[in-house]
Amino acid sequence: DVGVLVKPGHLEAIGRDGFILRTGDIARPAGPTLRAAADVGSLPGPPDLVVVAVKSCDTANALRGVSSKIPAGTVILCLQNGIGNEAKVQAALPENPVAAGAICISAEALRVGDILWPDDRGGMAVAPYCGDENRIRGVVAPLLATTGLECAWEEGEGAAARVKWSKLMLNVGFNALNSVTGLSSARLLADREYGKFAVLALREAFLVMRRSGIQALDLPGYPVRALGSIVRAPLGLVRKALAWQAARSTESAFSMRQDVLKGRASTEIDELNGVIVRRGREIGVDTPANERLCALIKKHAAAGWPSGGII
Repeated sequence: DVGVLVKPGHLEAIGRDGFILRTGDIARPAGPTLRAAADVGSLPGPPDLVVVAVKSCDTANALRGVSSKIPAGTVILCLQNGIGNEAKVQAALPENPVAAGAICISAEALRVGDILWPDDRGGMAVAPYCGDENRIRGVVAPLLATTGLECAWEEGEGAAARVKWSKLMLNVGFNALNSVTGLSSARLLADREYGKFAVLALREAFLVMRRSGIQALDLPGYPVRALGSIVRAPLGLVRKALAWQAARSTESAFSMRQDVLKGRASTEIDELNGVIVRRGREIGVDTPANERLCALIKKHAAAGWPSGGII
């Protein structure tokens, strides 16, 4: 049984139309064991696993609404972009084991409860963050094995950081640029200025990651370690190499772009590029490209997302 906590305004639409996952030309309705509710008390329980899937900027508010109703010992899995969500969960639920996860698929909500996954590339990566690691694996691994997605399990010291920072590397270069231009990663790379901007942001991010002692980890469908090597080459060669990979992508609206299209005033920029800037300052690495991206996104968000380019 799966329960999904949704916004009150979405409950009516889901109750009427249900949940649908579209892969290619196939539409797969969710089964009868999936239930949506606007209040955690209306969901079946107690849960074996709670998955946190809100935007990073919404984590604290989401936890305030549910933390008192989650039993001690229930495993919490953070499937969110950015760095810092697991620490927020641990602070709000100190008696619960927490797992760090990265979901590596290009998914888009066509409308409430109607999700498009245009290809079968990618999957999930999971690592223990805090608490009983045997319990985390015993609960999470069997459940994820039933999803049909490739699920990689990372263990050992620093495993959670490797998973979350490796996913961060997939967002740093193109998520923010896509959000204000609407251009795909392939089109961004084809443009000389945008392509240079994306590569410089990636270079800074990988340098900060390395200087922080965090090793890159290949994620399902995404060779992050190779990306870290590629971005150190001359700019022109990097753009060509990344363009070949980007041509395989069907993603036109990254997660931040979807926020823009919905008119959201807040984004995950502080938990994405902002992390690179803050960590860079801590360890003495300059990050001018990421600083500029953060400033530009906040400026455009404050102005109500005017159309047009940003450089």
